[in-house]
Amino acid sequence: CTKANDSINALSSVWKRVTRSPCGDRSCRQNGSTIIILSNGALAIRDAIYENFGENSLVQSGIDIVLATTTHGAYKIDSDPREYYSRFRIMHAGEGSTFCTNAVFIDYFKSIGWDC
Repeated sequence: CTKANDSINALSSVWKRVTRSPCGDRSCRQNGSTIIILSNGALAIRDAIYENFGENSLVQSGIDIVLATTTHGAYKIDSDPREYYSRFRIMHAGEGSTFCTNAVFIDYFKSIGWDC
């Protein structure tokens, strides 16, 4: 979870953990990681990821990028340094819609009652 302008640095910090497909492409049932970009400016972030990590490299590795944007409101709640997981507390601040480029994710969101 990060601001759009920090996306490349955030992805770089976990890049070694991104899973590649064992087939080296999308030809087998077991794909690589799926990177979900849920942000305003998702297209620009996707383009920056392609530029920094190589579009052909991602495609050949079976790594999928799903673009999404939402009008739901949320903000991070102050964390308590004594509680490790408190840094992940988020307050849902407003209802909205979520738009996504992947049919599997759209079907899932609809199944839990989200407007997609």
